[in-house]
Amino acid sequence: MYGKWKAIPGLSGWNGFIEYLTKNNTNFSTSRIMFLPFVHHPASNYNTIYTTLNCALENGKSHGHEICIVTFDQPLYIKAREIVAASEIGSEFSKIIIRLGGFHLLMSFLGSIGYIMAGSGIKEVLSIIYAPNSVDKILNGYAYAKAVRGHTLLHLALSTIIFADVQIDDHTNDFLENYIHDILKGTFSYENIEQSVCIFQPLLEQFNDKLNELEDRGPTAKLWVQYFHMVSIAEEFIRAERMGNWTGHLNAIKKMLPYFHAAGHFLYVKSAHLYLQDMLILENNMNQQTFKKFTDGFFTIRRSDKFNCGTWTDMVIEQTLMKYMKTEGGVSRGRSTQESVLCKWIYGMYAMNTVCEGMETFCNVSLDTADQHVDARDSRINRDNADVKKLVEWFASHNPFPKTNQIMSLATGIVGNDEINCHDAYNIGHISMENMIGQTFYNVKFKRSNRVVPLLSVRSCVKVHDCKIPIDPLLLFQRICLNKKFNEQLCEYLQYELSPYPLALFTEVGMRKTNKASVYKCFKPCHIELDTSNVTYIIDGGFLLHRVIWQENDTFQCIINRYVDYVL
Repeated sequence: MYGKWKAIPGLSGWNGFIEYLTKNNTNFSTSRIMFLPFVHHPASNYNTIYTTLNCALENGKSHGHEICIVTFDQPLYIKAREIVAASEIGSEFSKIIIRLGGFHLLMSFLGSIGYIMAGSGIKEVLSIIYAPNSVDKILNGYAYAKAVRGHTLLHLALSTIIFADVQIDDHTNDFLENYIHDILKGTFSYENIEQSVCIFQPLLEQFNDKLNELEDRGPTAKLWVQYFHMVSIAEEFIRAERMGNWTGHLNAIKKMLPYFHAAGHFLYVKSAHLYLQDMLILENNMNQQTFKKFTDGFFTIRRSDKFNCGTWTDMVIEQTLMKYMKTEGGVSRGRSTQESVLCKWIYGMYAMNTVCEGMETFCNVSLDTADQHVDARDSRINRDNADVKKLVEWFASHNPFPKTNQIMSLATGIVGNDEINCHDAYNIGHISMENMIGQTFYNVKFKRSNRVVPLLSVRSCVKVHDCKIPIDPLLLFQRICLNKKFNEQLCEYLQYELSPYPLALFTEVGMRKTNKASVYKCFKPCHIELDTSNVTYIIDGGFLLHRVIWQENDTFQCIINRYVDYVL
């Protein structure tokens, strides 16, 4: 951050700088990615998960492993953890360690940041460097690569503004600039920096003191300082995985928990709490040698021998298996969706992948890797510097740290009322965490009313059953434009109460339950005498199936006679 503030030429971004700093550390074991046979069955079924765990356990035993570690995404993590918890102590299944996928955990955390910051002006400032439609996916956490880059650049722009107010003496300035130049020349390594952390401690304390000072200016400044901390947590989580730092991995998840509570990501709240508790006592379930090896960096997947290349297990699945499924020749492109075709592809894919990897190794050809990190390329460095400059210019006219007692949007100037508490997300999340103490996993209940209220709800929310729900005006306008055929219909649409879902059909929980008795009361009794002299009777066969009971061992003749007797 200091180097970018000083505009030192040739200095790459956060990811690229760490990659450059650790480029000489290449004595690490490379993980081998193998596809095992598929279980062609619904993934959420308990039988499917049990079969998967059993196969993983047997496969681990065949390689001499006493402990089997399996990673699941959040929906399947709960069920897999439940299966293992139900096993007897000392049994084979009790030796299975269930891990929560870190990639999707981070995506959920990025979505939490987007929810807390909604309406604060973050969408408008990110729209300077990304298209508006892309910004929506960035704030939801779905566009992972863009979200990481966007938040990192915004984090860097804020740090540039903060550094401008920090008083640094000339001696420290000269020392830091020479230090960075030595790093770019290759004189210093990552180990040298780790050993000299105490040199930077005074500057770090000075920077943190400035953050605390800015936070005291008011709720708006506190919101953006809080955003700075949230992005720092995301970067810490990424760095811990990339470098194989187990302690940093757990500390980052611990810091995420209050914000998961505040944003209402309750499924990940419960899963992350359980996962963190399991990992903190992991040493009790492993022998010392296995635990030391696992925590020394073998918990992450390394697809190359570089130091800064660790990857989450669930991200590896997306980069390998899911990539092959969604490219030319995969299930979703160029193939039939018939059951027979899908079965052939699924059952043959794990074997064909081994053949393809062998061919690439034999020919010394790799189509999806590069020696240089994408953030360390000259084109990316120039683009990042230009984008950071645009963000700083935007903040120059929209001060993120104003001295005011009101919380307001930097883009629109809309002032929030007393209900807006997004700037206090950390404390609200901690209170929610304290309410969980002493409760069992399945007894923990969360209320949507316990979430923080973002600035977005000031101008764009509807009240449904005394509950305010934020809506996206742009999305609502787009749907109205798609549905209307003539401009005159626009007035007709705007006569109705606007909501994110049709109130006549749905409630907060789901679809409304039908009340057949109320519908029956709407019909008036008919007292007209009908003329039956010239009438044709129509027999409802489906009705007869419900009214006439078939006895066991009845012949077809007996069943026909029963129908005739009932009709006559």
